[in-house]
Amino acid sequence: RDIQWRNRLVAPVWESRSDLAIILELAERLGFKDEYAKNTKEAWKGVPESMKGVKELPEETYASIIGEWNLGMRTIGMTGQTYERLKRQQEWGHAFDVKTKKASGGPVDGEQWGLPWPCWTDKHPGSHILYRTEVPVMEGGMGFRARWGTQAPDGDGLLAADGSVPPESSINGGYAELKDWKTDLSGKVFEDALAKGLAPYGNGRARFNSWNIPEDNVPRHREPLHSPRPDLIEKWPTYEDVKDHYRVPTLFKSLQKAEWAEKYPIILNTGRQVEFEGGGNSERNCWWLVELQPEMYAEINPKLANDHGIRHGDWMWIESPEDLDDKPSRVKVKAKVTKRVAPDAIYLPFHWGGMFDGKSLADKYPKGYVPYGIGESANTVTNYGYDRVTQMQETKGGLCRIKKA
Repeated sequence: RDIQWRNRLVAPVWESRSDLAIILELAERLGFKDEYAKNTKEAWKGVPESMKGVKELPEETYASIIGEWNLGMRTIGMTGQTYERLKRQQEWGHAFDVKTKKASGGPVDGEQWGLPWPCWTDKHPGSHILYRTEVPVMEGGMGFRARWGTQAPDGDGLLAADGSVPPESSINGGYAELKDWKTDLSGKVFEDALAKGLAPYGNGRARFNSWNIPEDNVPRHREPLHSPRPDLIEKWPTYEDVKDHYRVPTLFKSLQKAEWAEKYPIILNTGRQVEFEGGGNSERNCWWLVELQPEMYAEINPKLANDHGIRHGDWMWIESPEDLDDKPSRVKVKAKVTKRVAPDAIYLPFHWGGMFDGKSLADKYPKGYVPYGIGESANTVTNYGYDRVTQMQETKGGLCRIKKA
């Protein structure tokens, strides 16, 4: 939750430009640059109509953008991290304690390093630890947000109990969100609240009984669609199928089959590589990063590899219950034999693309845009399931079976 200002180390070289210059040209090509940049300062006047060849923009331009999101992100307290304060913290970095992250003396006295949100005003120090009621609001203290109103449907109060408030609070107990705290651009609501020792978003209780969440008002465990434990499926089944969920029918329970654990006995995990991020589209177009991770692979335990006749560097097929034209979905990857994974599991990184069912899709890319590294996508064999409330997908785990290619 920290924000830090950093100076440029290397000027853009060759065809490279700053991200902001690229975004501005994109806005121009799409026809809304004037609207996109209408609230900025005089710094934009020096920017030519055609951004081609422009590598950098003035520092004042970035400062004006920070000021714009100071106005626009009030509900999460991103209001006190002004350009001037961030620059000052960089210059006075020596004043901050490396353990407490708090400054001692100078113009940054009492501030938290990075002005972590919520940082309500340009006088607020930032909140290093959330929801602390043992320190005043002006030192980063606060209760829980009064997000759900003042009363639950059963009549129980949702505001904090008497005495459950930060020191120096003018109200001894819970209180609702302050009027206009999300939309007041003048900052007066924030300033008045802090002067009275109050957090603008109120002081409420945490909820355990979530009456507005379908099926699981009290959170409960539900087995993933691809569960290695049929006995737990019976005890903790997934959701019932939904006919009209966000306008489309969504399958849950009908896709959760206990027999899959026998047909696909290996646990499938996916995760991140150090060198790549997300789908890897940018990183796999960088030769130096592809040199570090040149191929898509599966980490496999020596016992599991030996049981299937697979050796380090061999090609292997990974098949999952997710049917594709009535056949198991599958990916072809290199085997990386390691004890980092358990004998009943394999691991796939999720940063790859450009191959499908063992075949290259390089001919599908525009000329000159084939990444330096291509490989099978882990999502081909991850499962369909996701949480109904958060919409978080189950791509971190599943079931599979393997064989030597």
